[in-house]
Amino acid sequence: MNELDKKAELQELIESLCDVGFSKDTKKVDEWIQRLNKIYANKYRHTYSDIFFKLQEIIAKSDSEVLETLGENLDVLKEKIELLVSQNSDDENLKITLSGYKKLADHINLEIGRYNFIKNQFATTTTPATPSTAPLATTVDKELEEKVDRLADDVKKIRPITTQAQRELDKLDSRLESNKISSITTLTIFSAVVLAFSGGITFEVGMLQGMASASAYRLVFVIALTGFVLFNTIFALLYLVGKLAGKSISTKCHHCSSDSSNNGKCTCGDGTCTKELATGSIFCRILHKYCYVLIINIILLSVMYSDFFLWFFNGQASDIRFIISQTIPLIVLVLFLLGHTIKRKVYEHRNKLKFKMAILQKIVVPEEKESNWLTIFIENLSRTLFREAPNYTEMYKKQIEGIGYTRAMWRLGSFAKEQLLGSSKVLANIPFKEHCLNKIKWKRYKKLFKQMKKSK
Repeated sequence: MNELDKKAELQELIESLCDVGFSKDTKKVDEWIQRLNKIYANKYRHTYSDIFFKLQEIIAKSDSEVLETLGENLDVLKEKIELLVSQNSDDENLKITLSGYKKLADHINLEIGRYNFIKNQFATTTTPATPSTAPLATTVDKELEEKVDRLADDVKKIRPITTQAQRELDKLDSRLESNKISSITTLTIFSAVVLAFSGGITFEVGMLQGMASASAYRLVFVIALTGFVLFNTIFALLYLVGKLAGKSISTKCHHCSSDSSNNGKCTCGDGTCTKELATGSIFCRILHKYCYVLIINIILLSVMYSDFFLWFFNGQASDIRFIISQTIPLIVLVLFLLGHTIKRKVYEHRNKLKFKMAILQKIVVPEEKESNWLTIFIENLSRTLFREAPNYTEMYKKQIEGIGYTRAMWRLGSFAKEQLLGSSKVLANIPFKEHCLNKIKWKRYKKLFKQMKKSK
């Protein structure tokens, strides 16, 4: 049970003590004694301000009889705890609970006495005056009443402020608690980084001492493998520390363009990338945001790869088999780049077809539901170009006024390439099934557009 829970429990206890039937319900009394044992465990100390705010809330909603009930129930609960302490003199928890409860009862009685004193003072000052001093007493009474009314109004205005301040204090306590946990976690992970680094160095030294008679190729391979594992382990731990601390250990991508619509932040693939025809993939993030990790890993993997085949072919670097093995990564890289280029071209083709289809849809069948994709595309494009979203349909209509179907279709292709591929920085990932449906719609829209052009 944390401090906020204990504070809520004490406030609930004060509300229960205001109940007339509290002292008659022995089960309820025993239950609260057990709850007080948990509250005051570990020598917990309540704050007077919490009691003050709670009693002010009770006084504002109730009358003086509730305060009398509260005082009587305080004594009943105190007598019950004292009886249990006398019967269980070896129970230290009960003694601690009695000590804490006495302070709680003392603070509540102090606040009740203060309220009764102020109430009696006002009652005394407003008693009827004698006939000889009636005019003067009436004037004084009016002045006192005005002061009391102003004071009551001020108290009513202050109560919401004090309640709000109490809530803010509670929020601050929870934030401090979460910051404490976050700091402990960060220090733990940072300690793990130091231990991983020192442990890796110790392991490397011990391993090299035991491999004094091993071949140079084996030594190089083991050193590169250890460096690969150690570097990535430390990077992963530092990445976790950065996430917990709210900081980034990545480099700034030179294709990143921040704007006011994105609160000055830029993430891959969200429409603020200035790279031509960006697709926002994991490879793009690694290449531009964690390039130093990629470079070091490529170097270490290349060393291990080449060293393994040098050892396998007995150090014969001129061996045709070694040369072929070294060209395999280049072939894989070329195939990857070729596949990436083909994928980009497929994305271009699908985006271009959907863009043209969306424009024709608004021309030939405007009653159909508007394509959500076109709306999203226009928003991303306008955010990228820092301008208001254009109306592409109206722009295209102006360009095809007075021309035939063939030239209009040719112009639509040029217009789509100009607007979509020339200005846009983000391509949508359109699935194959959706692309097949788009081709069917495209044929239907072309047919309707041709009929529309012939009828004019």
